[in-house]
Formats: sequence, structure tokens, C-alpha cells
Amino acid sequence: MYHSLKAVREAGAFAAAELLARGRVLLVAAILLWLLGRSRRWLYALAALAALEVLLFAQHSRVVTRLEAPYPRAWAEAAKAQTGDFRVLHVGMPARNPVMYAGLQDVWGYGPLLMTRYFTITDHFWRMTTWGSKLEPREMMRRNPLLALLRARLIFLNNESKEILAAPPQPRLRLVENWEAMQDPEKIFKRLMEPGFDPARTILLETAPEPLPEKGGAAGSVSLAASDTDWLEIDADLPRAAILFVGDVYSEHWRAWPLVPGPQERYDVLPAYHALRAIPLAAGRHRLRLEYRPSGYVVGRWISLAAWLVFLALCAVRAGWRPPLPRRRPSAAAALVLSLAFVEAIGYAAASRLGLWSSPATRDPDLGWMLPYPGIPPEKPDIVFLGDSVTAGGELPDERWRETFAGLLGGWNAGVDGYGTYQERDRYVRDLARLGARKVVLVVCFNDLMSEAESREMIRTTLRDNFDVGEKTILDYEPWYRIARWLRARAAKSAWTDRDPDEAAFAASPETWREWTGAIAGLKKAAAPARLHVVLAPLRPHVRRRREGLSDSPVNARLARFCAKEGIPFLDLLPAFARAGDPEHRIFGDPFHFTVVGHRIAADAMRPFLRTDG
Repeated sequence: MYHSLKAVREAGAFAAAELLARGRVLLVAAILLWLLGRSRRWLYALAALAALEVLLFAQHSRVVTRLEAPYPRAWAEAAKAQTGDFRVLHVGMPARNPVMYAGLQDVWGYGPLLMTRYFTITDHFWRMTTWGSKLEPREMMRRNPLLALLRARLIFLNNESKEILAAPPQPRLRLVENWEAMQDPEKIFKRLMEPGFDPARTILLETAPEPLPEKGGAAGSVSLAASDTDWLEIDADLPRAAILFVGDVYSEHWRAWPLVPGPQERYDVLPAYHALRAIPLAAGRHRLRLEYRPSGYVVGRWISLAAWLVFLALCAVRAGWRPPLPRRRPSAAAALVLSLAFVEAIGYAAASRLGLWSSPATRDPDLGWMLPYPGIPPEKPDIVFLGDSVTAGGELPDERWRETFAGLLGGWNAGVDGYGTYQERDRYVRDLARLGARKVVLVVCFNDLMSEAESREMIRTTLRDNFDVGEKTILDYEPWYRIARWLRARAAKSAWTDRDPDEAAFAASPETWREWTGAIAGLKKAAAPARLHVVLAPLRPHVRRRREGLSDSPVNARLARFCAKEGIPFLDLLPAFARAGDPEHRIFGDPFHFTVVGHRIAADAMRPFLRTDG
């Protein structure tokens, strides 16, 4: 719904209604302030109005999600058994925030802001674990020294067994004598991955350190005396100059200075390995403080201190003076200001209702279209492919976006991450019908069916008239959430029982099936005169089940019967995928999305299917 123009207009109408309601409150407050100039009793009415306004605002708030995120007990216990300073890495987690509830330091980070340099490192991890080479986690541990630099002690794999991989403990502080100058992040990562490179012996800096480290002899010692979230106190004893490596995120706002007189009066904090910290140290004993001190914080602290001093001085001056209660002029002035605010709110509300003031997405339909990759569609594409991230090529490397099954078949890829069948139907009418394609291919997946069970009612009513959550709360849809959660839990299992979970779900929720197939039939009607084709993409558990000789999900046959009844050409990709190689590593990047090999298998199966009707 992020790209639904109708939803955007309804959001504007909702904002207009809220502005109108707040404007009425302002008007009543203005009247009460005017009356307050005549009698103190109106002060109680003003306080009651303030309380009422808070209640009116709060009536739209509903708690629909648990704030505590589930975290596997085995992971929490494994982390609790570790000692010292370390981080953990999660592979395959849909969200990054559950680790906060376990009180752990995550390699991915979970702050509201992310330093650009550190984002580059996490992007490098992401490409290695999800895109491109798709390294197996054990291989990644062996080949990627960044994990050691970031002190990744434990790697948690979000698979069926919740596997845990352990790495040797790494120090947070280390003295290094060898260094190389290198500024390009990609060259830094490439140098780190070179066979034989040892980050414990050589540090990569962007500029030359001062003083320069000296080689030979004893390395010296370094320890962390104390630390907090934004500062560290470090003790170091060096027989010769060296570079202190700190395995934490670099920022230009980190400052270092001596706590006691020593061999240096000034310390430079340099970026190491592009996103971590390094401090050149001279020979001798050091006791230094490393602190995050952005200049804006320092200036703002002095401004706040000055403001408090002025405020307290004014309070002291006026403490003994009690002015009489003003009768009309100050209250009349306040009433005038609030009346003007009321008029402004009414103006904005009227403009939103009449469409005179709206977002660019409302005025320009093309801005409501999210392109899966660069380019614009041809005037009359032969085939348009609709679907979610499976169609759009989710999990494929950016440089290989043309190798989706849509690209291999010469069609226009209009897949959008997260879209469901309802949105595809409305989006085709809004954005794609004008292209005049000869064929429309809707690629559906079981996760699309799960989304229907979870959100069919919300999407349908929101697109129509349910932008006011106060009329029908999300809590009313709790049964659909339960069905969706149950479906997802069962679909993740490698082997199912003879009674398929989807079959049980349909028995409990026939509305889900009717709504889903109704949306497909609606898309067929909307796509005319183009002919609609439906392709069912399997999940990894479906392929594994077929290869193990177990019965298929009844959804496949049931959807095939529905399409035959509606005269819609239908293709089930499950047989083609089951005949292919190992589904764990060759054709699936995760339980839903295809690899490049998987897209080729899908394209080979679709090619004769799309030729059958000319």
C-alpha cells in the first residue's frame, strides 16, 4: 500500500479530519481564554479541555504487537556462558532487534543511527552472507578476518536447529607495529581477504601515523582501565612506538587526551580498516581517555547551561513579585492567536479535502510505481511479470538483476518486494494497463497465500474506508494473524505430515481461499484483452518434500483446478525444481527466493508454457 494513490489520498483525508478536530479544540481554548479574563473559574474548564484533548488523541492508540521479541533460549545461554568483551553475529535473521532483549552486542549493530563507514562493513558482510558468493557460514568464519577484528565470538544460524558456531576470543585493544596506507574501502576488504594477510600483525590506515611505529624487541602491554558507552580509559606501557588498535566503530568525533603527564601531549584517532580506530603511541607509559565528543554536543551543552542560568536568575528576580490577574488584553491576544491557528487548520483541512494541497505521488501516477531495477518499460512489452520479491529477484546480486526469469524470458519485470495479490490487481489497473502488454504473468508463492491470511481484511478495508483505526481495530484481525503464524511455522519444517497445514488452514478459513482466488479472477478481468497466466512458485520445503517422495500440498492441485475453471493458463514450477539439483544450496538462497540457477530453471520451465497460446 506504500504505492497506492488511493491510500495516499485517504491518508490525506485522515490528516484533514485530524486537523479539523484539533482546530475545534483550539477554537474552544480561545473562547475559554477570553472568558478567563472575566473570571478565574474558567481556568478549570481550560484544564478539563486539556485533559479531554489528550484522551481524544489517545483513543487512536492500540497495542497490537508484543514489545518483547522472542529470542532462542539456546543462543541466550551460549552467550551467557562467555566471558569478556565480545560480539555476536546473526545469519538469516529477518530482524536485527531481538538481540537487544538478550543484552548482547551485535556485529550488525542496532542503533537508530548507523555510521557511514560502519555501514560499509556491514554491507560487506551482507554481500558475503546473502548476495554474491553466498559463503557458507563456516567458510565465512575462516575467510573473513573482519569477524575477528569485530570480536565476533559466536555466530548464530537461524536454521531449524538454531546452530551455534564459536570463534576464538579476540582482544578489544591490541598493539601493532606494521601498517599499510590504503583509502579505498573495496581495496581494504580485498587486502583483508588475501591469503596470508594477518590483521593481528598489520593494520590498514588511511594516513601515515605520527609517531611512526618502531619494529623489533618486546611489543609492550595495553589494558582497558574503565569504559562506558561513549568513553574508554586505557593504560599502555610501550618500550618502543607502536599503533594501538581499538576494535570499535570510528568517527571523526572521537577524541583522545592524556589523563596523566606522559610521553605525548596529543593523540590522533585514525580510521583503521576503514571503520575501526587506531591511535599512534610513542614509547613510554600512557594513561589516556578516549571519548566521543561531537562539537555540536559541546556547544549545545554550554547553550543549555547558559539558558538555565538565565532562567534561574529571572526566577530569583521575580520571586517576590506577584502581578494581578490580567483581565482582558493578554487573554484576548491569546484568544486571537489560537483563533488564527483554528483558521489555518480549517484551511489545510479544506485544501486536503478539495485536492488543492497534496503530495507529489497524488499528482503524478508514475511516482507511485516502484521500479525493481533501473530503466523504463517499453511502450508495448510483450509480457509483463507481476509478483513479489520472488519475481523482482530478491537476494540476487545487484549486478545480476537482468538474470531473473522475467529478464531471461524477455519480459518486463514489474515485481515489487512485499506485494500481494490484492495490490497486484490494483497496481495493474493504476500503472500497467496503459502499457498494452499481450500477456500478463502473475507469479504467486505460498508466502503470498500466507500474507492473504494475515492481511486480506486489512488491505481490503484500508483501500476502501478503514483509514480510521478507531472504528475497527487491528485486534479484530487476531484470528488471521494466528493462521498466518501457524502457516509460517509449519512451512519452515523440512518434512510435513500427510495432512498438509495449508489444507487445515483452508478448512479453518475458507474466506482466505475465496479472497485469494477472487483477487486472481479480478486481475484476469482487469488485464483484458491481455491474457493472464498464473505461475505457482514453490518454497524450498515443497521441493524437498517432493524429492523425498512425500505427497504434494493440496494447494497446488486446488489452484490448478481453479485456473482451469476460470480459463487461466496455469503452471506449477514444483516438478521442474524437484528435478533440479540440491535445493539447499543451488536453487534457493533462502526458503522463498531463487538463486541465479533457480531463476534459470524457472525460465526454462516457463518458456514452452508461454508459447502454448501463441
